[in-house]
Amino acid sequence: MKLFLDDYRKPSDVTWGEGDGKTYSYKGWYTVNSAAKFVNLIDELTQENMPHIVSFDHDLLESHYIPGRNWDIEVYEDDVFKGVDNWTGYHCAEYFIEHLLKNDLSPPIMYCHSLNPQGARNITRIWEKFLVIAFEKYSYENRK
Repeated sequence: MKLFLDDYRKPSDVTWGEGDGKTYSYKGWYTVNSAAKFVNLIDELTQENMPHIVSFDHDLLESHYIPGRNWDIEVYEDDVFKGVDNWTGYHCAEYFIEHLLKNDLSPPIMYCHSLNPQGARNITRIWEKFLVIAFEKYSYENRK
């Protein structure tokens, strides 16, 4: 499965990013359009039905598109984001990472197709930190 999180785009709309957009032209994407739907899906994932690719958008609500409001956020401590119904793609990536770690699941390939530059950097940064943790854990377990 390939998992695509976006509030209004479908994978074939993405013509930028990974593989010059060709990655998104292939069929087989499962699309979720809200943080709540993403969380519900993630809660049911096991190693057997884990997506092998996941792609995140950052801005998932109309309120996330306020110019200057979310395009420079590096820390998400604002009450605006409290509760899954207000989450951005960053929060979804964070939740997904916690699910993977808690259930000892292998990480899939991650793409970020967000047009919000800071949001995309934040998602990429948290994923890269997670990969370091996952790699260190895997390397340690193989040395035992």
